[in-house]
Amino acid sequence: LWASAKLQALVRAFFEQGKVVAAICLAPVVLARAGILAGRQATVYPSPVAVQEMKGAGANLVDIPIVADREIVTANGPEAAAQFADIILTKLEC
Repeated sequence: LWASAKLQALVRAFFEQGKVVAAICLAPVVLARAGILAGRQATVYPSPVAVQEMKGAGANLVDIPIVADREIVTANGPEAAAQFADIILTKLEC
């Protein structure tokens, strides 16, 4: 899915509309490739390829389980899933 132009376009459209955009585990790479993480804090599962993709897209990688940078929420893996969901729900309630 990382290379899906259709998915990247959808992510960009949601971002441009101010919607909450969230990704967990390796999925934050899709956000990076969509161009919405430049200058933003984010996290990802610590695979060398994923880390390289994120840094290459200008993301400010943070080594913590969950990062919420305004409307973008990223988490680094399944252990963070419950808190990831809670943060998304909180952002959607606003």
